[in-house]
Amino acid sequence: MRKTVIIALAALFLLGCSNNKPIEIKLTTNELQIGSQIQTCSLIESIDEIPITDEFYEDGVLMYLENAVSCGTIDTSKLGDHQFSIVYRKDTYKFLVKVVKTEGPTIVTTEEEYTITQGDDFDFDSIITLKDNYDDHPSYMLVNDFDNQVIGKQEIRIVAWDMFDNLSYKDITINVIEKEVMNKDSGGGSNKSNSSGSKKPGGSSSSSGGGSSSGGGSSSSGTDTPKKTPTFIGVKNVTVTEGTSESSIMNKLTSGVKVNTGSTWRINSGGLQPSVPGTYKITYTSDDGAKATCYVYVIKKATEVNDGE
Repeated sequence: MRKTVIIALAALFLLGCSNNKPIEIKLTTNELQIGSQIQTCSLIESIDEIPITDEFYEDGVLMYLENAVSCGTIDTSKLGDHQFSIVYRKDTYKFLVKVVKTEGPTIVTTEEEYTITQGDDFDFDSIITLKDNYDDHPSYMLVNDFDNQVIGKQEIRIVAWDMFDNLSYKDITINVIEKEVMNKDSGGGSNKSNSSGSKKPGGSSSSSGGGSSSGGGSSSSGTDTPKKTPTFIGVKNVTVTEGTSESSIMNKLTSGVKVNTGSTWRINSGGLQPSVPGTYKITYTSDDGAKATCYVYVIKKATEVNDGE
């Protein structure tokens, strides 16, 4: 009888140890950009407060306590809320993720700098291409005017937007030179205006000397041009009073800002509410990896004091 009781207690103990205790899963985010390619298991930040790192993966499968974690799929081609499931052992955990679009179109230009003769027309449509992962017909405009009669370099800012008014920016330079410089002969040969390698809209670049050196070989400075590290220039904090228009704030945030590589860049206003006093974090990102942040300080308007008669 005593032996039977001991066996029964041992069986109950083993049964209790085999019960599946629910796990606690935490995601890194509950928002995904539309069109993003992502494995849903990579959204898991931690399980039972243990950070999930690459060491938890075996042959591409997420393993936790020697058990596989199975994750459902999300159709990121459609905006809105999406529910997906994570299965661990026999338990199913459901999560809600929102697919959003907060990034403006990518602005692609044939070059970063162009050279034209004074008075020549410049066809912006021929050198600008807009790419967007959702909107098939994004739009663009020039923030500042271009004057083809003014000699010298002019920086032109392009702003593009999609159907949701997500904005992106890119800066190009147009160098306007005199006609006499374009046609002047030097030593009996023609002096081409594009000797610097800059292009006209729709044209091809040319270099002086046909690319050969005086020694008969290809010209080379002997050193490669170092690649620029993408960096934002001109980002600064902004202080405004409550009620200032959002367009006015955006003008302050984008004025003088550019990326040293000339790539497309975007600004995320981070839930900015101009009518509500507070501090708002603003983030800048570019297509080639540059990042910057600043803050908008919305302060209360001064209250007028009436002293009375």
